Amino acid sequence: MKSNHPIITTALALICAGSSFSATAQSAFPSQQAEIMRNNLTLHAQHGVCEAAHAENMSGLNLPNPEVSFGYMWGQPSDVPHKINVEASQTFDFATLSGAKKRVARANNAVAEAEYAGSRQALALSVENALINYVYQYQLCIELTNQLAQLKGLMEYAVKAIDKGSITQLDYNNIELEMLAKESELSQAGQGLETARLQLRAMNGGKELSPLPTAWPEAALPLSFDQWLASAQSTNAELQALQAGVALTAEEITLRKRENLPEFTVGYANELIKGDNHHGITLGVSVPLWGNSGRVKAAKAREAAARINLMTAAEQYAVTKRTEYEQAQILAKTADRYASLYKHIQDKNKAVLKKAFDSGTINVFEFITEQNNFFDYSLKHIEAIREYQLARAALYAPTF
Repeated sequence: MKSNHPIITTALALICAGSSFSATAQSAFPSQQAEIMRNNLTLHAQHGVCEAAHAENMSGLNLPNPEVSFGYMWGQPSDVPHKINVEASQTFDFATLSGAKKRVARANNAVAEAEYAGSRQALALSVENALINYVYQYQLCIELTNQLAQLKGLMEYAVKAIDKGSITQLDYNNIELEMLAKESELSQAGQGLETARLQLRAMNGGKELSPLPTAWPEAALPLSFDQWLASAQSTNAELQALQAGVALTAEEITLRKRENLPEFTVGYANELIKGDNHHGITLGVSVPLWGNSGRVKAAKAREAAARINLMTAAEQYAVTKRTEYEQAQILAKTADRYASLYKHIQDKNKAVLKKAFDSGTINVFEFITEQNNFFDYSLKHIEAIREYQLARAALYAPTF
């Protein structure tokens, strides 16, 4: 069944022909991503399943085995000569001779390959998210270590100040509590970092990933969403699987039509009787009057459904990716604003705050409150980058 629906035609064109815009791997961690995809045991197993499906699909595509029969019959009464029958025959069907069965098998292989590609893309996104999470935990540990160092410096001041009576015991206790809380946060972040490392090692086939990423990479969004979308559609495994399904149903229609043609059997027969010998060619025809009734109609219905599923999925994919793109743009701007605010506070407010505290303009409580605000901005800055990286990974997932 061929469809003239413009949306279906567009979807098929995008997926089959692709685009002049090259879809290259867009992982933010290309070397680590490639290493894990080489070593991942689950992916190796899925590749084996795909190869097994290939072998299974390509089996049973030859003509039926030739048949040879031998018969020995005793004559009755005793004066009747014995008879020997020898027959050999070969059946021919148009479904095999025309290559229709083989084309269906190859179409099934394309479906299996697309399903494997889907598993690979899903794993690649999981790997990308795990790498993003590891960098986040690493950066979090660095930031909390710096914050703890500042609190330790404040604690050293407090030890001297309380002896001089410059601060109260309550001020001292507040500083000590802040430092203990920060130590707890750092301990939890360290545990999170170790968990993230173990997850990457498990994904990497039990091998340590080398090197582990420690910094946020430069990771931009597509300049032209529409151009990028056309390219991404041509590499999306889900759409490829649906397109392979359309091709499969088209080949099945041809196969069912070939199966409606008669089968021929050609053979040789020899009948041996004492004093007599008969031999010659045998021909047989099997006419499929009822066996394939309705199978062509059913195959056409499956093709129509497959094309509609492809059209629907292509439309939904475009909507989903546009939403992800717009969300990633928003998160990118948020991360940039936090970065600017972080730098402003770090370069100016931090020095001003320390000067105000040293001069006695603000007390310990006010200093800790303002410092905690700076600490919060620092953590939100890291979190904003992580959220953008995760959104970008979701957008770029089909091209990893």
